[in-house]
Amino acid sequence: LTSRLIVDLLTIAVTSAEVSGQYDSVLKQKLAAVSSYIDEHFSEDITLDGLSASFYISKYYLTREYKKTYGRTIFQHIITARINYGKQLLRFTDKSVEEIAQLCGFNDQSYFARQFKKAEGLTCFAYRRNADNRKRQKCFRCKVCRIVCRRVCERRHGLGCVGCKEDHTGNNSENKTSENSKKITPMVPKLFAV
Repeated sequence: LTSRLIVDLLTIAVTSAEVSGQYDSVLKQKLAAVSSYIDEHFSEDITLDGLSASFYISKYYLTREYKKTYGRTIFQHIITARINYGKQLLRFTDKSVEEIAQLCGFNDQSYFARQFKKAEGLTCFAYRRNADNRKRQKCFRCKVCRIVCRRVCERRHGLGCVGCKEDHTGNNSENKTSENSKKITPMVPKLFAV
């Protein structure tokens, strides 16, 4: 009789673990679907009630499991997606901040500006100004020596690497005429300065 009970208990334990694993898999699929839905529809009005109704899951359970799985709340995910889209629009368009706020899904420009500054540490206008400056002064790291090199246009002309003075073709950039090297000053941002 006792051996039969042990066998039954072990059978229940094994089958419940399999069911639990399947349930976790289904939950992860639902959470991934919620996440991709947010990524695609962030500019629309997304509510927790709407998400829970669409994905057939309790809103309380959804928020708890989403935070546990992704490390941030659904609201934080929506705000992050909207701010990232706003950054793209600020960089690559000339639209006003009010238009960008509307396109990102914010009903209020001042709320967008507050959230943007909280996320980026810069105002929208400062971000746009910095983005314009970055377009003009693109620096990159040398793939060979991993030291920050001069601007892309200077690299294409074979002036070489700022750090090691090599153009990595076997020629030393110091052999170039001193007249060329006096004209061009390295454009190394403070971020990468050693």
